[in-house]
Amino acid sequence: MKPHWSEIHRAPADAAAAEADGTGTAGQEANVQDRTQSWSDNGKDGSLYDEAETGSAGAETAGASGQQADRTGDRQWPDDWRAQMANGDARAARLLERYTSPDAVGKALMSAQQRIRSGEVKLRPGPDATDEQLAEWRLEHGIPETAKDYDVPILLDGKYEDLDEFGKASIDAFRGTFHELDMPPEHAEKIMSVANDIALQQMERQAETDAMRQEDTEDSLRMDWGADYKKNIALNAQFMQDKLGDSWQSFVTARTPEGLRLADDPKFNKFINQMARAEGGTVLQTGETAAGHNVQARIEEIRKIMSTDYSKYKREGLDVEYSKLLEGQR
Repeated sequence: MKPHWSEIHRAPADAAAAEADGTGTAGQEANVQDRTQSWSDNGKDGSLYDEAETGSAGAETAGASGQQADRTGDRQWPDDWRAQMANGDARAARLLERYTSPDAVGKALMSAQQRIRSGEVKLRPGPDATDEQLAEWRLEHGIPETAKDYDVPILLDGKYEDLDEFGKASIDAFRGTFHELDMPPEHAEKIMSVANDIALQQMERQAETDAMRQEDTEDSLRMDWGADYKKNIALNAQFMQDKLGDSWQSFVTARTPEGLRLADDPKFNKFINQMARAEGGTVLQTGETAAGHNVQARIEEIRKIMSTDYSKYKREGLDVEYSKLLEGQR
């Protein structure tokens, strides 16, 4: 059998080495015979890939050494490669969840570097940047010049100038945060829309709770006052109007630490009624006037506010006043 091509090329050097160490040509030929025996056992010339393991056996061997490979030779990374790369950094771990493999991470990094070098992406100026440099960067990236320049939606399609001090402070806090984070206007608008939706859902749930409590209070007072229920409610409303003026609606919608509106507390209503009767208050019937006020006119006024400015209708407690005025008409 012919020796492998590599043996032919090595033969002159091997022969010289054999002569130098005294083994001779016969010993060299025997050595070549031994070294090529494994290649000729299967009846064909061998190659350096004869002993390479493929398939499942190769994968198991590679897996045991921490280097996994499949039949195609593609790399298979450990299942916890993200955790290893993040090294305990939660933010890095979340970022790595966007990528399917370390290869993808590397490609994304190279792509980002290329975009930066090409000028396509201009990094935000560092902490030592001047106000002018920061303003220029914001202008180039569509970021509002000041926090007040963020045009964000107001709850219930309201207007900023119509908000109370707390409402304005809340909007200002959002705007300030958006500007501090250099948030694009469209992102800020989306966040505010979601926040408004959440607030509206909370208001709706609160309104449902208030309605149930108001119904329970009405049932309780009707049971205690009997036929005088309507007159007593009207008497209470007139008494608070006389004592507190237009602010009485805010008074009755104030909440206890448990979240109960005063108007929905039977004890509160009875207390007000006792004071009103003690002062000899009179009940204002539909169409009658007292202290320059007309019940039906007030009802119409509230209805108009309810249809044109529902936010004010709820905010100023006009819903409670409206309910009480209607009760007085029954």
